[in-house]
Amino acid sequence: MIQSRTWLARVALALVIPLLAGCDLNQQESVKIANQGVRALNAGEIETALGLLKRALRKNPKNANAANLMGQIYFHDLRDHEEAMKAFRVVLESNPDHLDTHYQIGWLRFEQEKLEEAEVHLRKCLSMDPEHGNCSYFLGCIEHQKANRKRANDLYRAAIRMEPRKVRSFLALADLYQEAGATEEARAVLEEGIRLNPDSGSARMTLGQLLMERGEPSKAAQLFLEATQLAPDEHELLFAVGAAYVQSQDKKSAQHFLSRYLAAPRDGRQLERPNKVVAEILLENLRKGPRYVRPVIKGEDAK
Repeated sequence: MIQSRTWLARVALALVIPLLAGCDLNQQESVKIANQGVRALNAGEIETALGLLKRALRKNPKNANAANLMGQIYFHDLRDHEEAMKAFRVVLESNPDHLDTHYQIGWLRFEQEKLEEAEVHLRKCLSMDPEHGNCSYFLGCIEHQKANRKRANDLYRAAIRMEPRKVRSFLALADLYQEAGATEEARAVLEEGIRLNPDSGSARMTLGQLLMERGEPSKAAQLFLEATQLAPDEHELLFAVGAAYVQSQDKKSAQHFLSRYLAAPRDGRQLERPNKVVAEILLENLRKGPRYVRPVIKGEDAK
């Protein structure tokens, strides 16, 4: 799941605005405390932020922005869906049209595979903001799961148009095309995703896997290699590079990357290597070279 703090600045601004409107002292104090919670969250102090947001809500139970932020902390940081929903319900009690809360509930219910409820909230969000790319993405995922490919295609493309710097919509659309056997279209989508998101290792990995299936291992190896440079801690990428070079018959490069994959880390870390056995077999075969198998001559086994 993609987690981001880009919403914090918007939340902070929304929490400050009531102070300018001549509201009562409890409301002003609630907003002030909630803003302290935002600063604590930005500093990575999650428990402190939660405590401050709860205080803000005790001062003003109708502080929808504070409740929404508290729900997001439970959802994205603490992964406590039950507490997140409690907070989001508080928001909707005082502000039934709180756009971001409908989006957050839609996202949360999608993760829980409660697709009907997710769709209700995401469509509500999109009706209030037709340019909400995140809602279009999740609605596309729902239509995809329902096998409504035409509708999923339209929603993914809308999400790409509105949020071209979020690679997940490119990946989802490419997956949709691959399911339909339209590999050229999938390839074009992934190439565009990489062009617009040059720092995306996941798009390179997905395109590399597609090219491997299409019998283009040399190009796949290059993409996997670029992905390793973007995500140096993703150890399994070394195996992907090595395996691609094996298929492209670049033995020297294959040996280099498979050896790196199997080598113990210099910092002493313990790594899981799900492809360890395969890598060992590939490396052994590369080192031995092609083996000559004597053909069986008819009748020879009778001697």
